[in-house]
Amino acid sequence: MTSVEASNLGNVIQLATLGIVIAEEEDILAPEESSDKTQLQWKKIGKIFSDLRSGADVSVSASLQANSELASTGIQFLGNGFILNRKEALEMGLGQTAGVLAINNNVIKEYRNGKDLMGKSRDVFVIDFDDFSEEKASQYLEPFQRVLETVKPEREVHRDKQRRDKWWRFGRSNRKMRTSIENLDRYIATTQTSKHRIFQFLASRIVPDQKLVVIALNDPYFLGILSSSIHVMWATEAGGWLGVGNDPVYNHSRCFDPFPFPDRTPEQEQKIRGLGERLDAHRKRVQAQHPEVTITGMYNLLEKLRKGEAFSESDRAYNDKALVSTLKQIHDELDVAVFEAYGWQPDLSDEEILERLVKLNAERAEEERNGIIRWLRPEYQAPNEVRTQQVLEGIVAEETVIAPVEQKPFPKQPKEQLAAIRDLLRTSGGEWTVLQIAAQFKGGGRYKGAIAENLERLEWFGVLLCREDGHTKRWQFADSSAQAA
Repeated sequence: MTSVEASNLGNVIQLATLGIVIAEEEDILAPEESSDKTQLQWKKIGKIFSDLRSGADVSVSASLQANSELASTGIQFLGNGFILNRKEALEMGLGQTAGVLAINNNVIKEYRNGKDLMGKSRDVFVIDFDDFSEEKASQYLEPFQRVLETVKPEREVHRDKQRRDKWWRFGRSNRKMRTSIENLDRYIATTQTSKHRIFQFLASRIVPDQKLVVIALNDPYFLGILSSSIHVMWATEAGGWLGVGNDPVYNHSRCFDPFPFPDRTPEQEQKIRGLGERLDAHRKRVQAQHPEVTITGMYNLLEKLRKGEAFSESDRAYNDKALVSTLKQIHDELDVAVFEAYGWQPDLSDEEILERLVKLNAERAEEERNGIIRWLRPEYQAPNEVRTQQVLEGIVAEETVIAPVEQKPFPKQPKEQLAAIRDLLRTSGGEWTVLQIAAQFKGGGRYKGAIAENLERLEWFGVLLCREDGHTKRWQFADSSAQAA
């Protein structure tokens, strides 16, 4: 081995290269002679762990702008007096639409922490004055008095002046997180530390605890990717472990921000979207029908099922309620779909998957250095930025005008197909339908499906704009439309 570097953090030994003996002559006894006859093959590796397992070094992965401003932690209350049980919330006017107490619904909100998500929900609420002034907060008489009596005495002796003076507000309100979800109907949440890495949707009205990681995305496509074994493996490797049970930790700056999402087709995206929605709905339906069933219980049983361990009588009874066999089927289908979206074979080893993710992260980081950012939620992350064409490998935008393509064979390679369609619309201007584009190529009618798929890809990359005219879609080059405006 060469270039050995030891590290005390995580019991990791960094090795640049590893030597493997591939040939060694027999009949040579003296060590000084045998060393000259031994042939070594050197192989670069990532890192070696304390159990001698080698793997990709995910710690070198860079945070991606594409994932920025979406993941954060929840609220730090700094005062148990903010929390209400259902009876207390009802007495303050929860659910009332008329009368003097109805106004209090503006500041009484559902609240969840990690135990609520993974275990049995406590069904609690929280008084949330957000960034109200004291005068405005005092307009909500019953909630304000509750906080005045139970929270203010604790805050008056707090060493932080801001928290003493703003005693009716949460200790850490997390304006960034609030802003990120305020226009969403739901968001993705996961516990920071848990035996099982589970992602689920929470309604945007629910206030998340500081020990929850909030991901401001409401598309079940993203829930599907995050719930896949590929992302869970990445998160486990990147996040580390904590606690008596050595449970995985989801540090969003290391687990989410650098994670490279797949460059999928519209069909692959829709398939994953459907499975993500199905996964979340299945678990919620089970818990609605059987409140005693917990997420931890479901996934403990799923773990046994995957290992092929025999179920006890109590396991079988639990499975009858939790429908874990169906849960496994959904996860299995989801994994297949996500592997397809990445273009990888499902029989890859864990090390190979991590190596490919690290490589893909590096490629995306290089793209971003060149100004190509694959925003996950562009309308929020970059609302004032005009989406520029994302240059795919092998497709380079040119400044010179290219003559329109007329009656040439339709390319066979996907990258060439994208380039041909892009150049046709860029140089010709105006709006085009699939049939009109197909007519520009010899035998183009046979490729209408491929043309439609490539048009959708180019729209997703921001190269084209689409306008629906009744049942007909019309496409045009994005820059030309901007110039026309």
